[in-house]
Parts: sequence; structure tokens; C-alpha cells
Amino acid sequence: MESRKIQKVGYSSLAVSLPHSWIEEVGLKKGDEVIFIRDEGGGLRIIPSRLVKREEATKEAIINAVVCDEPGMLERAIVGNYVLGRDVIRIVAPGRIKPSHVEEARRVVKRLIGIGIVEETPTQIILQCAIDPSRFPINTVMRRLYVISSLMYKEAVQALTDYNYDLAIEVMSREDEADMMYWLTLRLLLSAISDRSIADKIGIRDPRHIAGNRAIAQRLEHMADLAYNIAEDCKKIRECSTKDKVDDKLLIDKISSLNEQIYDLTHKAIESLLTGDVKLANSSINLYKKTVRPSIETLIEEIIAKVTNSCIAVFLSDVVWNMRRVADICKEIAEVAINRALEKSSKLCEIYEGSF
Repeated sequence: MESRKIQKVGYSSLAVSLPHSWIEEVGLKKGDEVIFIRDEGGGLRIIPSRLVKREEATKEAIINAVVCDEPGMLERAIVGNYVLGRDVIRIVAPGRIKPSHVEEARRVVKRLIGIGIVEETPTQIILQCAIDPSRFPINTVMRRLYVISSLMYKEAVQALTDYNYDLAIEVMSREDEADMMYWLTLRLLLSAISDRSIADKIGIRDPRHIAGNRAIAQRLEHMADLAYNIAEDCKKIRECSTKDKVDDKLLIDKISSLNEQIYDLTHKAIESLLTGDVKLANSSINLYKKTVRPSIETLIEEIIAKVTNSCIAVFLSDVVWNMRRVADICKEIAEVAINRALEKSSKLCEIYEGSF
């Protein structure tokens, strides 16, 4: 960090010289333009205009289909390039592209937001991504990911407690929707790392939040995976029993009550993060420690002691264990919310920097 004095130029203008080391680093010279961007905190950032214009350049990736000789490899390469912010993805082969690769490309395109096949020949498939980051504020995208994942979780457990196995199948079918929002979130966040103008467009003012948002997005996507597992366990429980249900109604009622508590916990945790509400985050952590976690431990013990059908007991225990992991995720999000709120001064905590 270095400081410079403001100089007066003419009758009313003020000026400050730019550090020589920075000028050399970014390659500025006489006559170049710079852009001024005001931060929310009142600061002013100076960006060479040519760096802002970089976003207009097309980022392209070429995937050699011949190398993708294992199932799912091409699909993962396409998703990886999408997440890394590539605008054009070419799939090429020296001879004819295999029908399995064509099908793989078509299938994955349906699971990615803002991308489509613009050209398809026997030797080449071109995918074009046209996403305007300004249309996807990061908080809006992450809230959408939360809504999908938390509702999947709630309805997965509800499928068990209501003996609604069609609902379990519906929950499993929504996993792709969660993946779509997760991959879009990663694309936006990784693009924001390399291009500050994208960070501004999606509403990230502090670079530290890029890593934090990525970690939270991973947890929300994992919540959807846990919901899928619970729905799958629900189906397996049905296969274990000719009665299509767990006999112990009191046990099922306890699972249902716990489900409502954890779903409420998911809402409080994400709201505390997006609004910076430290009290809400703290109450979420207390709810987890004092109520949810002890209830989960008691439930697992009851399942082991009371459920005589060993097949049902195994899958029911797995349901409750997955419910605990969802609760763990909520606690972790609430902890991030507190840490983020403490980054700036507030009524709770005044921040002072400098020598004492």
C-alpha cells in the first residue's frame, strides 16, 4: 500500500499521479484511457479500458473427441469448459464423430443454461454459450439454487413420512435442475476471478466473497444430492416392506417434525447470509446445536432399537443420517454469514485498522 498527495491543476481540478510500477504492470502509456468505478464504500477503482474490453473477446475451447474414450468423459469436458467461462466449445474428430459422442453432447446441452448447438457436421460439433452476466446477479442465482435444493430435501423426507413414493421419484428427477444452477453459479464466480468487470455485473464488491460463494454453492448442490439419496432410500424402504410403510407411527411423526425443523433451518441460514443478519445466523447455529442435532442422535438410537425389519432399519437410518448432513450444511452457511458480517463495522463490532 502506498499513498500520494492530491495536487491542484488549474483553477478547480485536482489530480494524483499513478504509481510507476502499476503503469508498467498493466502496460499504460500516454494517450491510453482508464475507467473509474466507484465502490459502495466510497472508494474509486481505476481500470485500463482495454482490460474492460477483454470481455468482448471470445473464449474458445477445442475438445478432441477421440481422447474421450470412456463413458461420460466428453460430457465432463463440456461441463468443465462451460464452468471455466468458454463461449465456444468445438468438439472435433479426424474422422466421423461417434454417435455416442453426438448423443452425449446433445444430452449435456440440455443441462446447461445459456448454451446450445449452433453447428453439427460429421467431423465437428460447435456449442455456443451466450450468457450476459448482468442478467444473473449472484445472490439471485444462489437463492434459486437454495430454493431448488431445500425443497428437494423437504419433499424427499415428506415422501417417506406420507408414504408418497411418486413424490420420491419427482424429487429425484429435479436433481438436474440443481446441477444447472450450480454450474451456472460456478461459471459466474470463476469468470469474476479473471475479469473484475464481471464481478461488478453480478454484484460482487469484495473479491473475498468469490471463494465464499463458491463454497456455499457447493454445499447447496450437495444438499440436492442428499435429497436425492433420501428419495432413493424411500424407494428402497418400499421394496423392503410388503406394507409399503414403516409400522411405528410415532417414529415417523418424529421424523416429520425433524424435517420441518431442518427445513426451517435451511431458510434461516441462507437468509442470514444474504441479508447479513448476525442474530439470525446465531439463532440458526443454536437451533442446530440445542435441538436438531440431539433429536437426530435420539432418532438413530430409536430406529436401531425399535425397527425390527433390518432392511428398513438400514435405509431409515441412512435417511436420518442424510438429514443430519443437511443440518450440518445449514450450520456451516450460518457460520459463513457471521464471518462475512464481521468484515465491516456495525453496531455489533467496530473495526479499526492501523497502528495502535
